[in-house]
Amino acid sequence: MIGFGGSRSRGSGQATSGNDRLEALIRATRGVSAVVVVGRDMQLAARLAVALARGANQDRRVAIGDLAGDLEPIYALAGGDDADGLAECFRDGLGLSDVARPVGGASGLFVLPAGAKVDREPALLDEARWGRLIRGFADAGGLLILVARAEAPVVPVLGGHGARLIHTETGLPTPAGVRMLIEASSGDGAEAATLPARGTKPGAKGAILAAASVAILLGGAAGIWWTMLRNAPDGTVQLAGATEAGAEPEAPILRDSANAATNTRFELVERLPSRDSSRAVAYAIELMAANTQAMANSTLDDAAESHVLPAATVATVATRSGTAQIAEWHKAIVGAWLTPLAADSALDAFRASGAVERGDGAVVWVPYALLLADSTAPARAAAVIEVWKAKGVRAYALRQDDGMMRVYAGAFASLAQAIPMAVAVQRMGGTPIVAYRTGRAN
Repeated sequence: MIGFGGSRSRGSGQATSGNDRLEALIRATRGVSAVVVVGRDMQLAARLAVALARGANQDRRVAIGDLAGDLEPIYALAGGDDADGLAECFRDGLGLSDVARPVGGASGLFVLPAGAKVDREPALLDEARWGRLIRGFADAGGLLILVARAEAPVVPVLGGHGARLIHTETGLPTPAGVRMLIEASSGDGAEAATLPARGTKPGAKGAILAAASVAILLGGAAGIWWTMLRNAPDGTVQLAGATEAGAEPEAPILRDSANAATNTRFELVERLPSRDSSRAVAYAIELMAANTQAMANSTLDDAAESHVLPAATVATVATRSGTAQIAEWHKAIVGAWLTPLAADSALDAFRASGAVERGDGAVVWVPYALLLADSTAPARAAAVIEVWKAKGVRAYALRQDDGMMRVYAGAFASLAQAIPMAVAVQRMGGTPIVAYRTGRAN
């Protein structure tokens, strides 16, 4: 344990500044993937956590989450009050990227709001999900910072999966089996919280409104890590629709806008082949996120005038805005590559050719798509693409190892993201199956 209670550095006779202590705190967290800042004065704990997040974000990507509720210093980072957050992620199955807020002026820094009644949500004691989440941050080299009350029952759960404790004051309890990292004095958070963040985040252009899009939240080669921190899929992928009047829902409800009295329930019922996950062409280039499908299609058409665009598609996704609002976005996506480096090289080529303006475009991690046809001859695949084009769906084909084709539509970071487009495809007479994207685009 590193003590922060004293006010003078050892053997120097000089006062130790808050910034010096913060630097020591940041150094102590290197090599650690998750920490829990605990205290009884929660606003103080939040200020220290914010200071740590800003400092650590200068050389790694960081997410800071509120497990206490109403921690104003955390929400001040990204603006706005609490909305759906960690409570909904664990209780309702939302993904982290559905609730995460990017911090302006700080590339790779995100806020995870608390959500409703986070301090009394029993689902937050789900050890398996915390284990996956913390391992994900470790694999990606990121840092998860959580702020919780000292006596919160979630603290030993987090500690049991490798999260280290940071105490903001002396005399706080340390659960059995949980490792303490630092005991910090009250001055550290207050003095250091004003440290500036390094780096800037590019703004959205015109009508794209990309700041509201999950794709831009996760976009860019440097942002792929965040998408990969999502829970591994359960493997259930085929979307089978069923309408049951008055039935109590057991799965997510999607309201049919054409018939407000009808609820359509979609159950994920088929397991993804594990062999496909290892060979998925998970990387693509997102050109933009628009609020109309026509705008996304127009972007692809313009880019195609100066460059052949492999696996060009439009992915329709729904993102949450506030606690009740749902916004639909249409993402113009190109390509299917095994590695982010290959996607980066392709993006450079697009920019050099003029297909994409310099500074536009972002490499994204989108391993899933809607499978419209499988094991199809090239001529048949071309016909399938034309059929779906006539219906307004921009499909594409990827060649498999055996020379046959798979026809896909869209490209998604998670199974849940694919549901809005799967609903649309089913209404057009298709049988949508969410599958890993595999194969070559040319």
